[in-house]
Amino acid sequence: MASRDRRSVTPTRVRHRAHARRLVVIGAGFLGLEVACAAQNLGLTVDVVEMDHRVMARAVSPDLAVRLGDAHVERGLRIRFGLAVVGFDVGHDGRVSAVQLSDGAHLAADVVVSSIGVVPNSELAAAAGLPVDNGICVDRRLATPAPDVYAIGDCAAFPVDETGRLVRLEAVSNALDQGAHVAAAILGDPRPYEGVPFEESGLQDRTVIAVDRILGHAGGPPGRRKHGAGGYRDRPAGAEFSAGRTNRMSCRRRWLRW
Repeated sequence: MASRDRRSVTPTRVRHRAHARRLVVIGAGFLGLEVACAAQNLGLTVDVVEMDHRVMARAVSPDLAVRLGDAHVERGLRIRFGLAVVGFDVGHDGRVSAVQLSDGAHLAADVVVSSIGVVPNSELAAAAGLPVDNGICVDRRLATPAPDVYAIGDCAAFPVDETGRLVRLEAVSNALDQGAHVAAAILGDPRPYEGVPFEESGLQDRTVIAVDRILGHAGGPPGRRKHGAGGYRDRPAGAEFSAGRTNRMSCRRRWLRW
């Protein structure tokens, strides 16, 4: 789909303008699944291809990812895990007709949507001599080693625990929170960044909210899909999730220290 017309990527325009019936989505993150669900609700046949072995691997805990993946599959969404896209079949008219997978399969497609995340544009920072490691490296104040130079949002790699491990997050809430934090620092109130990332998405008939995506476990009985809660390492109150029907779902965001 032409990048010059961003409106063309919406499922409604795909359906009406391209007469699409078969959609292949590359990537099972928040955005990829939102597109897949919307297209499925419009009657398209949808296949999702994911290199990882679960949905939203970078966004939610493994337990919650399994539950959400199962919910999508139960609603008829076809998800192929552990596979990469290696090429495309193109017809005489120049349009994609199928997606080639690493296992040799060919998925028929009228439209292909790629939702595989981003690579941070850190070349300018690197050229300026700033440390770069999957993003522009900052300290707990979101400051680089250069005086009065900060980095925030998707391009910033910031420490999240006592080990100083750097993490780069692709979330709107993260960019907004860090922007406000750096603004306060510039105005004379520098302090360690302690915001908890927050992300919300509408998937199928549910609203999914993830708070603190830097975690390793989500508790709760496996049979309960309405909600789950988990923590970061040995701090069980460090994260919170909710996934339920939109008219019933509620989630409390917690501001905790990393």
